[in-house]
Amino acid sequence: MAESVAGLLINQLSTLLSQEITLLGGLKSDVQFIKDELESMKAFLGEAEAKEGNDSQLRAWLKQVRERYQSLYGTQERGFSSSRLVNADFDFRVQSLFIEEAQLVGIAKPKAELISKILDDHSQLKVVSVVGMGGLGKTTLVKKVYDDAAVKKQFQSHAWITVSQNFQFSDIIKNLIQQLYNEIRRPVPPEVESMNDIMLSEFVRDFLREKRYILVLDDVGEILDLQHSVSPKLEFLTLLFLKGRLERVPQWVTSLHSLRILWLANSRLREDENVIGSLRHLPNLVSLGLYVAYEGETICFKVGGFRKLQRLQLMQLTRLKWVRVEEGSMPSLRSLRLGACKLMQELPSGIQNLTRLEYLGFYEMSDELVHKVQNLDKQSEDYQTISHIPQVAIGHWIDGRWEGTFL
Repeated sequence: MAESVAGLLINQLSTLLSQEITLLGGLKSDVQFIKDELESMKAFLGEAEAKEGNDSQLRAWLKQVRERYQSLYGTQERGFSSSRLVNADFDFRVQSLFIEEAQLVGIAKPKAELISKILDDHSQLKVVSVVGMGGLGKTTLVKKVYDDAAVKKQFQSHAWITVSQNFQFSDIIKNLIQQLYNEIRRPVPPEVESMNDIMLSEFVRDFLREKRYILVLDDVGEILDLQHSVSPKLEFLTLLFLKGRLERVPQWVTSLHSLRILWLANSRLREDENVIGSLRHLPNLVSLGLYVAYEGETICFKVGGFRKLQRLQLMQLTRLKWVRVEEGSMPSLRSLRLGACKLMQELPSGIQNLTRLEYLGFYEMSDELVHKVQNLDKQSEDYQTISHIPQVAIGHWIDGRWEGTFL
C-alpha cells in the first residue's frame, strides 16, 4: 500500500511539475531530482512493507504513512490540475476552483451543511463564514456550494470576489458591478468609471434593492501558522514546497541542512522579515523559487550566502524594484529567472559577480527593462555586467504559451 502511494505520487507530481515547468520555462533538473527522490522513497517503502511482518515498530510507522496519505488524498486516484499563467498574473489558488466534484473526497457533508446554512431563513441578510488554516480546501468547498443548482436557483444575482491583502475598495466594487452586469448581459454604464467610493456603493445598493443575492468574498490573506515544526524528524528533508501566506520564514526551515529544493508560493513576506537573510546559510540548497512570496522593494544577496545555489527564480514579486548581488554571494549560480516583477527597471546590481551564470531570463518584465536589455550598447556598463553570460533571454506569454528570444 505505502509503495503504491509513492508510485501514485510520482505520477501525479510528475504531471503537475511538467505543467508548471512548461509555464515557467525550465527547471528540468529540478523535476528529475524530485522524481529521483520519490523513486528512492518508493524503493524504501517497498522494502519496508516486505519486512513489516517481523517488526511491530515498522508496522506502526507504515500504518501512519497509509493513514496520513488517505487523510490528505483519499482512497481514489486523483490527478492534479495546474494553474494557467495569463499575463503573468498567476495565483496558485485558482486551480482549486476547477476541480470536478467527483474527484473530491469527503466534501458531501460539509457542502450539505453549508448549503443548509445559506438557504435557511430567507427573511434577512445573512453572513456565513468558512474559516480554517490554509490548505484545508475552503475555497474549493465554497465554490462547489456557490455553483450548486439549488443555490443558484434561490438567488437573482451572484458574484464571487477575491480579496487580496492589499486590495483597493474601488477595484473590488467595480469588479462586483462588472459581474452583476455580465450576469444580465448588459454593459456597465460608462459613468461608473468616474464614480468615487461612496457613489459606487450607492450604485450597487440601488442595483441589488429588492433582489436576493449571494456574494462570496474569498480572502487570500490568511496566514499559515508554521512556526512550529510539522514533524520532529526533518533533518533529512531534501525538497520543500510551502504555499500560503507567512508572517515570517519558519525557524525550523532555516535548520534543514539536507534541503536541496525550496519553493515558496503566495507567502507575501514583508521586507523587514529578511527572507533572503534567513535562508542564505542553508548549506545544500541548490534551487530556490519565490512566487508571490516577497513584498519588499529590495532583495540583497550578501557575501558568503547560498554557497551551493545553482538555480534561482523570482516570480511576480510585484513591489520589487532592485536586486543586488554582493561579490562572493551565490558563487555556484547557473540560472537566474526573473518574471513579472514589473517595477524593476534596472538590471540586477552586481550580476557580474555571478561568474558561473549560464542563463539569465526575463519573463513579462517592465517595458523599460526589456527595452534596455534589447538595446544595450556594447560599450555601456550594463552590457559589460552581462556580457559573460552565454544565454540571455526575454520571454512573453502570448496566445497561451511562452514566446522567447535570445539576445
